[in-house]
Amino acid sequence: MLALLCSYHTAAQTSIADFIKKQTCDSTKEKLTHNIELNFQPGFIFQTHDFFRGDNYDMRPIRTSLSAHAKYGFCQPANSPATAAFGKSTQGLGLSYNSFLEPAAIGNPIAVYAFQSAPVWEISPIVSLGYEWNFGMSFGWNPYDEISNPKNHIIGTKINAYMNAGIKLDWKLTQNVGLLTGVTFSHYSNGNTGIPNCGLNTVAFNLGIAYKFGKKELNAETAQIPYFNRHISYDIVMFGSFRRKGVDTGNGIIISNEQYPVAGINFNPMYNFNYRFRAGLSLDATYDASAGIKSDDDVICSIDGSCGTPELIQAPVRKRFTVGTSARLEYVMPYFSINAGIGYNFLDNNDHRHSLYQILALKMAVTRSLFIHIGYCLQDFKDPNYLMLGVGFRLHDIAPRLF
Repeated sequence: MLALLCSYHTAAQTSIADFIKKQTCDSTKEKLTHNIELNFQPGFIFQTHDFFRGDNYDMRPIRTSLSAHAKYGFCQPANSPATAAFGKSTQGLGLSYNSFLEPAAIGNPIAVYAFQSAPVWEISPIVSLGYEWNFGMSFGWNPYDEISNPKNHIIGTKINAYMNAGIKLDWKLTQNVGLLTGVTFSHYSNGNTGIPNCGLNTVAFNLGIAYKFGKKELNAETAQIPYFNRHISYDIVMFGSFRRKGVDTGNGIIISNEQYPVAGINFNPMYNFNYRFRAGLSLDATYDASAGIKSDDDVICSIDGSCGTPELIQAPVRKRFTVGTSARLEYVMPYFSINAGIGYNFLDNNDHRHSLYQILALKMAVTRSLFIHIGYCLQDFKDPNYLMLGVGFRLHDIAPRLF
């Protein structure tokens, strides 16, 4: 009996020890890795406008851009199912200070943004090649003003969107410290919410340092990727924004003094091929208060022959609606996905608006079925249309939960 009790006691201790060990391993497995980055980016401004080429207050080219960035990021551990399915990725928030060495004409904006980066090629045990994108808002611009800043035909609003994409080399100096180098491209504009909206584009060299908190990851067994059952999910997006409009009268372009509301809804069935890729068709309905706007031909002229500026007249409400369909592709990452589409308006009441439109959008997951939608619509691959700021709901998403 004593031997039996001792055997039972020993077995119980072993079971408890195994349970505690398992819980500890599971807890370690689920622990996020955190890191901070500091980056400096000297760059070149693309000479896309006469303002940059010398038609400015100093009568000299404006070519230089400088920015400093501070970032906080986190990533799933190497032995997590999310890493097994999507690969390594770091996502988080960033803050940057930007200068173009022309504070009076352009300003020194500060940008706040979300970012995500991931390696794509492990060149060696200490060097990896990867990509990064940033998306956010920039504040503190000195915009165009007819009286105080008439030369700046680049930026028309104090707040502008900030978009960035680049490639980088990560050099591992120690287990926790890395040196970052690379090339990055940035774009600043207001999404046609204000005029002028020529935008500002830069290419820059990135030099930074990253510090990863925590101890060296144990060589834990790589997690298995849960089986993915291909299926159709349904995204419903509701968005709204404002836009400015210019009308070509033949004798010049008239710029609207007011912002016109835009609203829309997209119904987008998507076939989920795997964890990273979806594709499908979208039904897109839009209300644009500036659609069909035209100039008033009845302009009053004075006795001396001078005429006033024609007014802009909105089209009837029924002519402000369009319905189109678009083919969509979506690349899925942890917490984010990028959706791109090309569509055609098959129902509208303005003949000249029967044309192709293009959509590029970022979806940021809030819950499994709710996401924030930030997108932009172009027309005929060149004409700015409107921002698409809204929320979306995903139905029938049966993909396994990974984080």
